[in-house]
Amino acid sequence: MGTPTSDAARISAAVRDINKRLVEATTRDELEVDVCEVITGSEPYVFAWIGEHDERRAEIVPRAAAGVEENYLDEIAIATDESASRCGPTATAVRSGELQAMQDIRNDPDYERWRDQAIERGYESSAAIPLVNDGESYGVLNVYADRPCAFDETERRLLAELGETIANAIAGIEAREALQARKEQYERLTERVSDAYYAVDENWRVTYWNDQMAARTGVSQAAILGERLWDQFPVMRGSELEARYREAMETGTSRSFEAYLDEPFEYWIDVDVYPDENGLSVFSREVTDRKERERALEETTETLEAVIRASPDPVVMIDEEHRITLWNRAATETFGRESSEVVDRKLPTVFEGELPTFRDVIARLEDGESVTGVETSYERDSGDRVDLSVSAARVDVDGDVVGYMATISDVTERKAYQRRLEEQNEKLEVLNRIVRHDVRNDMQFVLAMAERLVGEVDGDLEDAAVQIVDHADHVVELTTTMRQLMELTLRDENGDHPTTVSLSQALESQLDEVRSAYRDALIQTTTPIPRVSVRADETLGSVFRNLLKNAVQHNDEEFAEVEVSVAETPSHVTVSVADNGPGVPDDRKQTIFGKDEKGLDSTGTGIGLYLVHSLVESYGGDVWIEDNDPNGAVVRVRLPKAE
Repeated sequence: MGTPTSDAARISAAVRDINKRLVEATTRDELEVDVCEVITGSEPYVFAWIGEHDERRAEIVPRAAAGVEENYLDEIAIATDESASRCGPTATAVRSGELQAMQDIRNDPDYERWRDQAIERGYESSAAIPLVNDGESYGVLNVYADRPCAFDETERRLLAELGETIANAIAGIEAREALQARKEQYERLTERVSDAYYAVDENWRVTYWNDQMAARTGVSQAAILGERLWDQFPVMRGSELEARYREAMETGTSRSFEAYLDEPFEYWIDVDVYPDENGLSVFSREVTDRKERERALEETTETLEAVIRASPDPVVMIDEEHRITLWNRAATETFGRESSEVVDRKLPTVFEGELPTFRDVIARLEDGESVTGVETSYERDSGDRVDLSVSAARVDVDGDVVGYMATISDVTERKAYQRRLEEQNEKLEVLNRIVRHDVRNDMQFVLAMAERLVGEVDGDLEDAAVQIVDHADHVVELTTTMRQLMELTLRDENGDHPTTVSLSQALESQLDEVRSAYRDALIQTTTPIPRVSVRADETLGSVFRNLLKNAVQHNDEEFAEVEVSVAETPSHVTVSVADNGPGVPDDRKQTIFGKDEKGLDSTGTGIGLYLVHSLVESYGGDVWIEDNDPNGAVVRVRLPKAE
């Protein structure tokens, strides 16, 4: 199992890649497929799918998937109308709106209905992430890992944030598609509209009335010719329409405007008025549909802007002349400047100190590139400096660039955390050198001198010399354990990964060593040790040495008996170390591997079992304790086979 740092870095890299895909995706289908593909390309994830909640059928319907599937989605059904006790993690995530992690598919009773299909495909743990934006559910993202306990707190938080980001992007795509559909519908309607035309003389008597006017008003040409306009349509008296007509007639200047006609018409018209010596010519087009679509467009645009303004990350939009057109609340909180201070200003005048970075971003966008994860820093007016990560894309309308949108993440805490880790790394390296060389070398000298004294003195002095040898030997062993723990920590911080190790060589060498050290104990193997390679490193021998010595040292029987066996599956090897000692109470089986735990009646530090757990976990394996029959304990270590 990876460390929090390496896992956070891995998932952060995946999130950055997904964010880039979100910016580039033009359809929801494309977005969902991209998300699944990016996730399954990042260890330890082997399968991902996105499902949509079909409320009519009360079930989750898959939309997109990637990874090791083998018809998995064809073999399972996920209902959402069952009781909470029977709902799996996917349905629970949809119903609750909260991430659900299944850390141990193989053993968790809540996963029983889907366990066989999951285990067949190597799924050991899973997470169901709801896709929710502004209270609206857009489905659920399911991620499966090939190891248990793959989703620690940091990873769950990052995945939950990713779910919100994906839902936000889906909402944006659907809004854009709705806008485009409305635009196309409007264009189809306006293409079919023909002008209605009529003319009046200087006394406002109708001299011409075409068929389109007759059809629109329900008044025939025969009925209106020669009649005064105001007498036929009294609703026009005192209206804006009358005022515009009289103004055009009096001034002799053309007028174009839009007007709304009240009952009995109740529609919008677009009017062009042309005065001449005979009166007025009026061309009009009913544009009610267009006005309604414009209103809908404004509402949708307001919705999109509201989504951007509510984004937890700073979002800045600029036009093609690099003037800021939108500056959301998160940008104000990050940069310490209100929207009113920056909108309509050119971007370089706002980010003067960071101009090279933003100039480079804009240049890359103008070259047609998308920008992801460009890091810079910004000094607020208050003097505080924040670390930033900038991602940006062009905004196109019908192929024409109308501006650019940048999402800016505040990574100050992450960068500070990285710096702290680097400082801790340096301190650990110094401490490791001290333990490995100075302390260990001095204790080796003490041990050698004490061993010489054992044969040279007698009586109380001999007993004292023997105690010195025992304690010095314990300190040497302890420094070995501490050194391995520090090397493990340094290896994890540096992002190093397990390699390939021969199981038989590591186990047999430790069996020989412990047998030599404890000749009064019976240490035997009850199964052949397979000649297989496992995912581990040179510290695997320490795992077996600590378990074998622990089985002997903490045995309260007169004659300690230890049995070692090995079992194989296609993907894993399980090594079991059983003893005839006092056993481990059930309430301590889960906690005994903690770094502050000690064995029963032990005077040791308890760091040995903590080392075992840490090492096995770093290999991507697992370790646990069971009861032995008829007495004692069995420690089982499950290790992944090397590919």
